[in-house]
Parts: sequence; C-alpha cells; structure tokens
Amino acid sequence: MLVYNLTKRVQPYLAGETFYRFDGRDENQLNRFSMGLETRIGKNFTLDAFYRVEKERNVKYPQTAYIVGVAGTYRIAFRKKDSPAGEDVLPSSL
Repeated sequence: MLVYNLTKRVQPYLAGETFYRFDGRDENQLNRFSMGLETRIGKNFTLDAFYRVEKERNVKYPQTAYIVGVAGTYRIAFRKKDSPAGEDVLPSSL
C-alpha cells in the first residue's frame, strides 16, 4: 500500500492485491486495485472512501467488478486501573 500524508487528518492511498491458488492449479485467481481517501474525524473515528477494481483471472468467463465504498472505524481504548492515565492497553485475551 502506498500512503501519502496530505494533511494531518487526510491520507490518500493506492493499493494492489493479487490472489494466488497454491493447490494443484497454482494460478493467479484475482487481482484487486484500490485507491481512496482515509480521513480522521475526531480522536477515535476514521472514515475511508474508496474506489476498487477487481478482475478475475484464469476462468472461462472472467468478470470485472467496479466497487465504490465507504467504511468507518471506531477505535476503543482499553485501560488498566493501575496504568498511568492515557496509556492504552489491549486485553490479554486479544
């Protein structure tokens, strides 16, 4: 993934993924290319708007999907009672 810090809160990015089968067929199955903007809204919330192209490979009738999406992420901070204020701690079960 290629990310550029445009401003303190906005980061445009480009990403590429390939999906390869490692069973007996050993072939490239899908390519995915994405570009988007990730925006930080507040301290714990991030909004991601993206455009993605998925192309199937090595099938009789390959399909191409054009996807527009929006995703939101909310970060939850866990703190231990005996840890200093502001220190984030993940629970041991994660």
